[in-house]
Amino acid sequence: GDQSISTGASTALSFNSERFDARDFFDAGAPTKLTTPVAGKFTIGGHAAFESNSTGYRFVVIRVNGTAEIAINMTTAISGNITGFSITTEYQLAANDYVELLAFQNSGGNLNVSAIGNYSPEFWIALQ
Repeated sequence: GDQSISTGASTALSFNSERFDARDFFDAGAPTKLTTPVAGKFTIGGHAAFESNSTGYRFVVIRVNGTAEIAINMTTAISGNITGFSITTEYQLAANDYVELLAFQNSGGNLNVSAIGNYSPEFWIALQ
C-alpha cells in the first residue's frame, strides 16, 4: 500500500514482497533493509513516486547501515503530477552490511509514496 511520509523527515521505505532473491538479501522481518551475505561491489537502486502536491521538494536516498548516505536524487514538486524518482549507485559493501531506500518531502503535511504495481516503491541490489 501507499506509505505516508511525514513532512521534513527522512523515512525508510518498507517492502512486503520480492520478485526474486537468489542471495537472500531480503528478510521480511526487517522490511526496510537489503542485507549483503558476502562482501563485494554491489549495484543498488530504487524507485519511488510521491503523490501529487505542488509544495516543497522531494528526494530519495540510499543509505548504508543506518548512517552513511551514498546516493541522492532530489527535485522540486511538480503541480498536478506525481513526482517519480529513480536512483542507482555502485558501492563496496562488507558482509552483513545493509542498505535502505529513504524518502523525504517537505510539503508542510504528510504525503504518500504511492504504491503502483511494478513501479513504486521498488528497491534492488545485485552483486557485481
